[in-house]
Amino acid sequence: MELFGTPLKLCDFPVLKGVRGLGMTDSESYARLLAEKFSYENTYFDQNPKLDITAPQGWEQGAYDFVISSEVFEHVRPPWETALKNSLSLLKPRGVLVMTVPYSLLDCPQEHFPQLSDYGLVELRDGYILVNRTARGELQVFEQLAFHGGPGSTLEMRVLNEAELKRGLLSAGFTDVRLYGENHAAFGIFHEQPWSLPLGARREPFSFDQSVQTEVMKQFGQNAENLRRHMATNESFQKELEHRAEWANRLNQNMNDARTIIEKLDLELEKRTDWAHGLDDLLEERTKWAISLEADVESRTKWARELERQLDEYKRRVAELESQLPKRTKMGNQLKRAVKRVVRGA
Repeated sequence: MELFGTPLKLCDFPVLKGVRGLGMTDSESYARLLAEKFSYENTYFDQNPKLDITAPQGWEQGAYDFVISSEVFEHVRPPWETALKNSLSLLKPRGVLVMTVPYSLLDCPQEHFPQLSDYGLVELRDGYILVNRTARGELQVFEQLAFHGGPGSTLEMRVLNEAELKRGLLSAGFTDVRLYGENHAAFGIFHEQPWSLPLGARREPFSFDQSVQTEVMKQFGQNAENLRRHMATNESFQKELEHRAEWANRLNQNMNDARTIIEKLDLELEKRTDWAHGLDDLLEERTKWAISLEADVESRTKWARELERQLDEYKRRVAELESQLPKRTKMGNQLKRAVKRVVRGA
């Protein structure tokens, strides 16, 4: 918003190496992208490239289009307005300080160590204490210290409120301070409370210098040429898409025709299946009948064999009787003669 006047994702920023920026221990999540887009350098309090904003020795004054300070000014030694003045001194006349700092809406800001001069942290059994010797030589001891991320340079020096924050920026020489409390759903930005908001501070309205404007116009021309090429490519793709769409419509029609044929075949298959099921039932019925007939034939065969055996037995007895018949006939004739004799004698 401060550079371009409109909300943009960082990855959508134009590449403007003519824009110079400085960060104070910025998160790598956005420091890397800033370095890709601008002539940007991230600094640190305890490692190189080192920057102590309370005494920025060796850093070019009035050279930067923007300075970023995220959660820093609550940790700098008092008076904290010195850090604000030094930030202003690093900026071009139309440069901007973009910063966040914890602050409240309460009436009473708190400066924890207002007479801080020669001090150090001492670790005791119960935790850390701060020992300070004031400019007058008085010895001070502070307990129950608050750290933001571990002992050391993250010692909380103060708790600001909104009024004190604005007063400090204006007294440092900034004339325009804007708090950003707007929500941006597209970026996932929702402010659940109206304090500790990000802000931008400057002396004069922001504008790019001539070299940056030239760089912007070159990029605009290059982007316009890229757009023309993309439009020509898009037109070719559009024609190809229309051709593919026509081919797809024909294919779809063929598929519909095939689907109709398949439906007819399915219906015919269903009929044939019903007919086959009828044949299966008939076959099952005939099979049962054949099994029953086979059992009956087997039973009749056994009966016929028994009759045949009995017939053979009868034939054998008849043959025996026939063989005995002559003897029986002779005996009968003799018996008849004997009877006649007996009758005559009587």
